[in-house]
Amino acid sequence: MTIMGFIIFSILIFSLYLSYKIFIKLSNKKYNYEDFLKYKKEYNEFIIEPFDYDSYLKMNQKDENIFVNIAQYLFTFLLVVIINSLFIILSYSFYWKKTFKTITENKYESEVVGYAIETSTSYTFSKLGSKILIYYPKVRFINKNGIEIIKQLDVGSNIKDKYKIGKKVVFTYNEGDEYINIINVDWISIIGTIFISVNSFFSFLVSSYPLNLNFKQRITKSFYFGILILSLNIICILILYIQM
Repeated sequence: MTIMGFIIFSILIFSLYLSYKIFIKLSNKKYNYEDFLKYKKEYNEFIIEPFDYDSYLKMNQKDENIFVNIAQYLFTFLLVVIINSLFIILSYSFYWKKTFKTITENKYESEVVGYAIETSTSYTFSKLGSKILIYYPKVRFINKNGIEIIKQLDVGSNIKDKYKIGKKVVFTYNEGDEYINIINVDWISIIGTIFISVNSFFSFLVSSYPLNLNFKQRITKSFYFGILILSLNIICILILYIQM
């Protein structure tokens, strides 16, 4: 299993567990402690076995529609998976992994010699499903063993002139990799850190719901978590910029 595969698998397992905890807490909130006291006062003479608040919750949950519960759980699961996947996968793919490869792999500088072209679909308000071309630059270089190699960069663009033929790029390469790791920092990288930090804030806010914390405490901890992720990604950007 690749590292990305392990990350996705871990997110799914964690989200399944977390969604269940959130679902249970939301279900229990339908029946508060005051309702339990009213019920016990009204039906106390008919209750033979020991009857506590947990028993009251279980009794009411049995009467709920199973299909409604399944739909609620699936909705919660999808929300948790999406919000957790965004900040983890984006941070790993565009910041943590690239920085690690930049530090540990051999660095090269070479010129763009061609493109690998792929077709993608663009969705906008004016045009639905329009086809666009994505250009993945290729570079020719000599590896540490003295062998000439032509490899494709790990990023592409729908703007062909972004990486013109003959343009020099700095990258790292490890023997056996399918793509080379370009070392590049642009405005998209900077905006991406802000988007990811906001997403990580909401991820922690949702994930901390089952904990015994009030809303203010969850907001505070989520803010600190967002700052932590923002700081990590900014450090990655600085390392990439220095290595350019």
